[in-house]
Amino acid sequence: SGVYQQRIENNCVQDLMFFAVHVSDPQLLTSLRFILAYFHKQKTQKNVDEMIFRLYEPILWRSLKTANPIVRSNAATLFVDAFPVHDPSKPKPDIEDSLQMQFNLLNDLIVDDCIKVRCIGIKGTFRILSVYWELVPLVVIKELLTKLTSEL
Repeated sequence: SGVYQQRIENNCVQDLMFFAVHVSDPQLLTSLRFILAYFHKQKTQKNVDEMIFRLYEPILWRSLKTANPIVRSNAATLFVDAFPVHDPSKPKPDIEDSLQMQFNLLNDLIVDDCIKVRCIGIKGTFRILSVYWELVPLVVIKELLTKLTSEL
């Protein structure tokens, strides 16, 4: 705990996140996702959700908007794997704003110029809606499903 925990989080876990977003080898991405999936599955444990949010924050949101389609597709994959990415210790309005930003990102992913990113966004949207349907506002569900069924 303390200093050593911070070092491990910043110099190991966050580096794995960074490399997973920026790797060009699909096999290496699969391996990194396998390692990061352990952390994603532990979100119910105390402080893990906050750690994931804090470590992904400087990497994930920027990478989802980058011009490089490989980085965008890797970031989209990790975003869907880790959804929802939020800090539960924040006030409720901040959490709701963070979730709304993530719903907007899903909207952007399903109309991305890159087909691979679009496919990840579509599959991820269906997965998120099937698992977290109680968390997603009805207006957002309707908007996403309308876009998926009528506009694409």
